[in-house]
Amino acid sequence: MSNRKILLFYLLTYATISCKQTPVASYNGDNQNTHNYPEGFSGSQSVVFQKKTPQIFPSTCTPDRALADLGMVTLRMRVKEKEQNVTFNLSNVPGNPLSLPGLGNMLKGKVIAHIYEDCTATGPGVFSCDNSVVKTTQPGTPIYICESNPKPGTLEHETLAAFIGLYQLKVAFPKDFSLSEVLFFPSMVDQILLRKGGTPLQTSLTDNAYWSRDGEGKNRIVFLPHSQEMASMFPIPIWRQQTIAAHEGGHQIFFKYGAPLFSSQSKLREEDETETGSFDDTTQAWMSFEANAQEGSTTISTRKATMGSVISSMNEGAADIYAAIASGLQESLFGSGFEYQYRRKARDPFSKVNDDGKIKAITNGVLKHFFNDVATLPDSPLTPNHQDSHTLGAIFAYIFLALFEEEMTRWQLPASEQTSRCIAHIKQWQARLVKAYERYPDRNISLAEEVRVEDPKQFLRYLMQEMVNVYALPGKRLTQAQCNIITAHLPAFIPNWKKTLLASCPL
Repeated sequence: MSNRKILLFYLLTYATISCKQTPVASYNGDNQNTHNYPEGFSGSQSVVFQKKTPQIFPSTCTPDRALADLGMVTLRMRVKEKEQNVTFNLSNVPGNPLSLPGLGNMLKGKVIAHIYEDCTATGPGVFSCDNSVVKTTQPGTPIYICESNPKPGTLEHETLAAFIGLYQLKVAFPKDFSLSEVLFFPSMVDQILLRKGGTPLQTSLTDNAYWSRDGEGKNRIVFLPHSQEMASMFPIPIWRQQTIAAHEGGHQIFFKYGAPLFSSQSKLREEDETETGSFDDTTQAWMSFEANAQEGSTTISTRKATMGSVISSMNEGAADIYAAIASGLQESLFGSGFEYQYRRKARDPFSKVNDDGKIKAITNGVLKHFFNDVATLPDSPLTPNHQDSHTLGAIFAYIFLALFEEEMTRWQLPASEQTSRCIAHIKQWQARLVKAYERYPDRNISLAEEVRVEDPKQFLRYLMQEMVNVYALPGKRLTQAQCNIITAHLPAFIPNWKKTLLASCPL
């Protein structure tokens, strides 16, 4: 397979790892339409068709042999860019069936069909459909674990590999992280019924993990199957990197403390979907654009980068931080970021540089690209795509963790106390984000207008200022080391902060 085709395949599959919200207000906070499956929903939607063949993981366990206590479990996990055996302590976690208080029902084998009706093609592999219905044909069953050292490639091993990140997040945030259900490798099928008739298009959803919240308040995390197409190039399933699950769970915690932010983001997306030919950085149309661009398409695509896009980036950055905390702030577990192939460091919140060797920073050029109305891809596959909210969010996460490291070094705080301090700081930052949103802008205009009319660049600068203020000394003074971090990684904001946030810095 050529490098071009490899990159195309990579973009189509891994570009969406994270929470992506639906543009449907009644399902505020959900992921994108093809991943939601809100029961009984109908309405006009856009869908991207991709042919994938999910891998099937065989089960070797029966309920009568299941372990009452998993104890010490050894799994084949991804650390940096390689796999190795890692042992986890799961004492007091039962395997008969697998369960953990606060994570709801953990199920395998759920089968759901998302049927799109009256569809017409609007681009290569992109369809606009007038109606959408969801049918659950199999409700799923509990998962039983019989061995503490299950064989990789079995249902039991892959389930535990995905479960580990959720377990660690629950331990770190016992009162903040909770789910209604977790679906391990469900069969989720998209069926596209064309208006003109003919054979329906059908594909399975694969190669992703996501958090969603439906209109009834049900929080769920879904681990989609690994596809045979992806396995031929990247044999390691995404969930074997434990920070993946913790990142998705981090979105739920962000929602708990930042529901108004989610409401704004979701409402904006609902209205943007009605504007033909335009999309924001978290819709399916972005995937189609990336694929077509890699194939050499010269079609100009427009996008909207608004306050909703800024909030989405904050959401992604916060989820990275929650995942880092759940992993015990171990950099090695993030050593390859969340992505494969060319871009690894761009999504690694502990990496000071991107894959092209350039320092992670919010420069004027980065802002110009992020807020550009024309969708473009970087010239080099090593250059991060700053129109992607995940990439921008990873920069926010890096700056947050760099300021945290500076504070821990200055205080000489022992490692045993650092996690609790980081938890306190991320909660402070989220509280500041919500307060900043509530003060900005004028509250006497409608929500839809609210997220449109104000300058999103100013909003981003405002929210980043709130992050820095979490670490500021009394009187909002900064240390020399803090000043160095800000000037190196937030240079675009220096002119606006000289007389305020950076007043104590020798600029």
